[in-house]
Amino acid sequence: MIKFLKYARNFKLPETVLELLEKYSISFNPSLLVHDNIHYLAIRLKKDKQSKVTAKLIIWDASRVQDINLSEEFEPDITKVADPKLFLLEESVYCTFNTGHTTKEPNKIFLCKVENFGIREVKNCVYNERTRIEKNWAFFKKGDKLLCLYSLNPLTVLEAKNTTEDSIVFENIFSNETDLTNHTIGSPFIPNKEKNSLAFIAHKKFYKRGKRLYLGKVFHFNTNNFTLTQQSSFLAHSIVSLFGNKIKLNPNLISCTYFSGLQSYKKKWIISYGVNDIQWKIKCLNKL
Repeated sequence: MIKFLKYARNFKLPETVLELLEKYSISFNPSLLVHDNIHYLAIRLKKDKQSKVTAKLIIWDASRVQDINLSEEFEPDITKVADPKLFLLEESVYCTFNTGHTTKEPNKIFLCKVENFGIREVKNCVYNERTRIEKNWAFFKKGDKLLCLYSLNPLTVLEAKNTTEDSIVFENIFSNETDLTNHTIGSPFIPNKEKNSLAFIAHKKFYKRGKRLYLGKVFHFNTNNFTLTQQSSFLAHSIVSLFGNKIKLNPNLISCTYFSGLQSYKKKWIISYGVNDIQWKIKCLNKL
């Protein structure tokens, strides 16, 4: 079964932020976070067919709007920012991103703190047993330890063992085979007190003639015994979206509802996602 999100209530963005987004012909894969009366939005943007994809972080409160171009923020050390995602760790706002697809060298995963309307403590996440192209790690705290869910098959948990000014070295502390073939981590974690777990939305990839279709699925991760449970239904934007778009940034994509943000806020689930790499959506749901 597929649950479609098209008709769920939209999360309203202020006109000042919408005006910034309207400068671009394509806006996709948003990640919204609200904390201490400050709003944070990470999003990917493209002005026209010839331009490169830009990553931005827009921060606003009742009196100001800060527009940070993440694609330029870390130059010359970091030349590409892909898949930026926002989440909370111990009441502090963090952003994680990767450096996209690379032709020769492995790409990189970064974790940084967001405070005072700016980026702080940018750290390269190092794991010696990683794959060449890394995408999404889901970070969480257990006691005073920083951990992350690294993959779903095998179910792998990493722990930060050494932190320096510019890097965090992770080591594998748990790995167990699962039957979650073609499942990958999507959104960041949020606490789910009802289930005493961390909730997130994963992506399930379906293949046809070498091309991919992405659907979402809600999972709950128990941090005590490192086990996963999943909800039965898949998530997608709409029936029409499943057929994809004529305009494709990725020629290997059939269609994609890409879940890039998740938050529990005022007893609602705020779900941020992109549709086929051309649209952004932020929805409010009572439950999933």
